[in-house]
Amino acid sequence: MAIRLRSGSFQWDRSIAGIGRKRETFPTLAEAKAWDLKVQQSVMSGLGYPCREGTPRATATGSGTLREAMEGCFTKHWAGSRNHRHVRTSIDQLMDFFGEDADISAINTNRMDDLITHLSVVKKMSGPTINRKLAVMSKVFRYSVKRGVIATFPTIEREEETGGRIRWLSEEEETKLLAKLLSYGKADHVDAISVLIDTGMRPSELYRLKPIDVDLKTGLISIWQTKNDVPRSIPMTSRVKELMKRRLKAGVLFPFDNNWMTPVWNRARKALEMTDDEHFIPYICRHTCASRMVQRGVPLQVVQKWLGHASITMTERYGHLAPDNLRAAVAVLEKQPPVTHG
Repeated sequence: MAIRLRSGSFQWDRSIAGIGRKRETFPTLAEAKAWDLKVQQSVMSGLGYPCREGTPRATATGSGTLREAMEGCFTKHWAGSRNHRHVRTSIDQLMDFFGEDADISAINTNRMDDLITHLSVVKKMSGPTINRKLAVMSKVFRYSVKRGVIATFPTIEREEETGGRIRWLSEEEETKLLAKLLSYGKADHVDAISVLIDTGMRPSELYRLKPIDVDLKTGLISIWQTKNDVPRSIPMTSRVKELMKRRLKAGVLFPFDNNWMTPVWNRARKALEMTDDEHFIPYICRHTCASRMVQRGVPLQVVQKWLGHASITMTERYGHLAPDNLRAAVAVLEKQPPVTHG
């Protein structure tokens, strides 16, 4: 919970489990504190988020402010979902830019262009990241149209999503990284990174694994909660199978999160003098798995299923790493018959 003095008023701000982040503004500090107590009592008693006297509940059927539309849409579509924290972050960023009390009907195409420029130039966000913010805004607009708050919404031009540079770990880099982590006594981190490299799992998928998901007899790891909601199974390498056997015997897999991984990773990153390499982050393990498979001749369709890509387009980013077909093509050119001059 936080109470801040903003523009002569006191802004109350709290994240509530199962509901999301809520904000209210009060003329005095005492009123803000009293409201916080009321919210806690209401939520703990199972009554949910209370309604302020004289103020409509936070839905898009109120006065049409951006905050009301955002909160109403969040409660209906995202509260309690797997990605609710990411959406919550986007909502907060959008309200900070437009102003939470802004009239949603006043946000036109020009203002959306201003937003894109701000995210790109000032915040230096990539095209895919900006598009995720725009997708949230589009959902809020549609939510408001369905409830009669606005008649239509502005055109939203998405940013181009180029393939970008794919960075993966060389075998030498992997060896140095794991050795550095071992020197810190971080055996759990070494195990986690080894699994991420050999399976290509997303870190979030690894952290959600349960013992029942690991079958040593078949040598398969089953991933039930995925980004695109399509379960998949991945065969284990010898390295992964051995460490999984050890961890299962100890009764613990990887019940951690990014906050557990990131500080240790960044410590090793600094020691390895990789701080200037923006791609040297834990997600590089997934790229490493995909890149190694493609470089060693695994068909893209197999890599797609292995990684759990919804579309082959995502997998094709690694296609240039398998140059054998290009080498075959240049061989044809090399065998052209010599030109004779009569």
